[in-house]
Amino acid sequence: MAPAAQIADFTGAYLAAIGVLSAVIGRVSTGRGQFVDISMMDGVWPWMVLLLPQYWADGVEPQRGGLPLGGALACYNVYECQDGLWLSLGALEPQFWSTFCSMLGHAEWVERQRESDQGDGSVYAALCAQFRTKTRAEWLTFFSSADVCLEPVQTIAEATRDPHMQHRNMILEVEQPDVGPVRQIASPLKLSDIRAARREPSPEYGQHTEQILSEAGYSAAEITALREKRVI
Repeated sequence: MAPAAQIADFTGAYLAAIGVLSAVIGRVSTGRGQFVDISMMDGVWPWMVLLLPQYWADGVEPQRGGLPLGGALACYNVYECQDGLWLSLGALEPQFWSTFCSMLGHAEWVERQRESDQGDGSVYAALCAQFRTKTRAEWLTFFSSADVCLEPVQTIAEATRDPHMQHRNMILEVEQPDVGPVRQIASPLKLSDIRAARREPSPEYGQHTEQILSEAGYSAAEITALREKRVI
């Protein structure tokens, strides 16, 4: 499926912020400003960092489902449980995989961690069958005391109730006039001396028009004339 979010847009926004801050820091040292040139397409190119070097080295285009982090490895995959809910397994490090296999009683799988064959005799096929023997909750309880990088694949509703999101205060609530409380996504940047949260409601249509025009140098008379002409 196509991603449910505009990855290039969001990446471009972060890169723009990083570029502007870099230019500001550079100005402190040199006294000169810079033009920050950001392309959303350029921004997603580095996401190919695990794929492009391999392609440049062997000239072989990667195939869907055949990538180590894209479905080829049993130790790094998603699995459906008995109740139709899913778990994600990210046991790339040997110690996580070894613990995982031992708890399932399959120590013979430890040496097959990098096996990429997904045929009937593969570790992946065996794990698909095994995970369907219990519900997601039962598997989470089974592995609750072990550090094996196994987590639930959450729905949107589940994610909003996730203890980590709650502890990190990633959901804010602001009072919107004529609407009531509205939830917002909080800033992921947590600074020791600066709170990055803005607990303000969304502006009404045209709420800041006069303020912005005044800051741009328009006089009160000019703003009034624009309003009379229905420009604003």
